[in-house]
Amino acid sequence: MIRIYTLLATLIISASTFAQSPLKMSYQAVVRNNSGELLINQDVGMRVSILQDSPTGTEVYKEIYNPNPKTNANGLVSVEIGGGIALTGEFSDIDWGNGEYFIKTETDPAGGTNYSIAGISQLLSVPYALHAKTAESVTGGMSETDPEFTASPAAGITEDDFVNIENLSGVNTGDQDLSHLSTKEALEDSVNMLRNELSGEGGINLNETDPVYLESVAAGITADDTTRWNNMSGSFTEIQTLADVIAQDNDGNAAQIKNIADPTDAQDAATKAYVDKLKLMILDLEAGIGLTDERDGNQYNLVRIGNQLWMAENLKYLPSVSAMATGSNTTAYYYVSGYDGTDVTVAKSEANYDTYGVLYNWTAAKLDVCPSGWHLPTDDEWTELTDYLGGADVAGDKLKASGTTLWNVPNDGATNESGFTALPGGFREDTFSELGKFGYWWSANENVTGTAWARHLNHDSNKVTRNFAFTSLGYSVRCVKD
Repeated sequence: MIRIYTLLATLIISASTFAQSPLKMSYQAVVRNNSGELLINQDVGMRVSILQDSPTGTEVYKEIYNPNPKTNANGLVSVEIGGGIALTGEFSDIDWGNGEYFIKTETDPAGGTNYSIAGISQLLSVPYALHAKTAESVTGGMSETDPEFTASPAAGITEDDFVNIENLSGVNTGDQDLSHLSTKEALEDSVNMLRNELSGEGGINLNETDPVYLESVAAGITADDTTRWNNMSGSFTEIQTLADVIAQDNDGNAAQIKNIADPTDAQDAATKAYVDKLKLMILDLEAGIGLTDERDGNQYNLVRIGNQLWMAENLKYLPSVSAMATGSNTTAYYYVSGYDGTDVTVAKSEANYDTYGVLYNWTAAKLDVCPSGWHLPTDDEWTELTDYLGGADVAGDKLKASGTTLWNVPNDGATNESGFTALPGGFREDTFSELGKFGYWWSANENVTGTAWARHLNHDSNKVTRNFAFTSLGYSVRCVKD
């Protein structure tokens, strides 16, 4: 099997002397054989397609190259997409601003047209120069047609409105009449006149007659009440017990009690830290007991990693089994690596079933294949696991089973210090592949239609790789506690 590893698909080409948008983009990849050896100084046949909206979307452009591109001394092959022989569409007609785009590469390592290698990668950002091409045809004025703008007050602003706004800046230069505003001196005169009237003959009636006031608590306040209130100021502190507060109203109104000690007696309130410790103790107890799946009697080792409780083995639930060439993005399928039949009893007798468990397409993995109380981990839960183990760049060695009995060499650095005991069950795509080299596990999160997020481990890497894969592929499943 020949592998092609994409190094970069950098969308850069210098503009022409006529300042037009560039109509090519560079694509480079490294080609290796099945032993991981570079194919150096060798002609390879390549066909490149641009797909719109999804990895299986509309093919808007396809081209081949004559003469064939040639790998260099480092196994690197370089092509200019848009500079080959067009088979479908025109590269210059691609509307880069209309949806997502994916590059599909097909390679014949022998230099012919038997394209035995295929790979798809998403263009995560549209090349500036290609996207800017759409601006070359924009000339003259622009007419606003946005219905939200047309319905807003902004659509009615005129030149006269701007003149009126300018009249409000600096010293008043408009026709605003401010003569009706009172001056400070006039206000002071009014206050003095009111004071004179209040102190005149007969004085003012200070008896409160407002019925609302008379029915309120304030109407009963006396001079003694005021004295007692004054005693509350300064160093005076009222002492109340929690029982006094509860006697008034046992509704805490969602308030929190802060800075209390861990419980020591039977009726003490428990802190969150104390409860969190108990939860971890419970998870450790569950891990020590293990799990028996009531559906088929399979038993699983468990391990607590951080705040999560994981299966320490791949799931073996097998309600049915399919031949390896049978696949679907929408129908649930189950496989046992190395078994190409449909008899569940025979499939369960396979050594790979006991060692590596079952391979599921994503539809099957989503159909509650985990036992009751457990679930297929989300993409975020996988990230929580790898973050707890120091990050995806180093977590692989802590998750993989050590040694080379089940993992291919070198598997250097694998310690399984987490207790996760990850095994290389490979995957299924028409045939079973990579057993002993790679382990692949589904997450519960879809990427785009037809693909979902997953994690995989490599026999010659200490990393945990996050990637999206076609949902028709057969991957392993690890369940995590609800």
